[in-house]
Amino acid sequence: MDAALSPADFRIYNRLASQMEQIHSEFRRTWTQLKQACPLNSQAEPNPYPATDGDDEDASDEEIIMLGLSFCEGLSMHHSIEERFFFPLLAARMPEFGPSGILAEQHELIHDGLVRLRGYLNRCERGEEGEGLDRSEVREFMDDFEQVLWEHLDGEVSVLGGENMRRFWSLDEVRRFPM
Repeated sequence: MDAALSPADFRIYNRLASQMEQIHSEFRRTWTQLKQACPLNSQAEPNPYPATDGDDEDASDEEIIMLGLSFCEGLSMHHSIEERFFFPLLAARMPEFGPSGILAEQHELIHDGLVRLRGYLNRCERGEEGEGLDRSEVREFMDDFEQVLWEHLDGEVSVLGGENMRRFWSLDEVRRFPM
């Protein structure tokens, strides 16, 4: 049985999980904001994130399109960075990060959902969707990959947690990680 980590050592081992949780929290917040602005039915759900100018009216279609595209681009970029720089390093000892690991598989499913959502939002932005943005359609795209997205956001942080990291890496190795 491993000895308990000191608080200082735990912070070192848990650093990646803490950093990832901060990034993922922003994705969760934006996802929730977008989802609440895009109900499945015609009855709009109240938006708990009012506009920064104090106006508490629902977001416009343009704002929804921009928020959705920003979310898609941000998460795609985040995953690209992980796959190029961090997953290969971690996969050396942690199979979850390998090419056939659960986290890489989830990235593929999330990517497919982002491509479909981004495509729809881009068509709406260009005016190719006839009547314009259909919020319930945005919501349907989101619902298609929501479960795997949330499992991934939570699971990645969990795998990077201090107690798990200590199973695979020394303190000195974790200190030298470029993230």
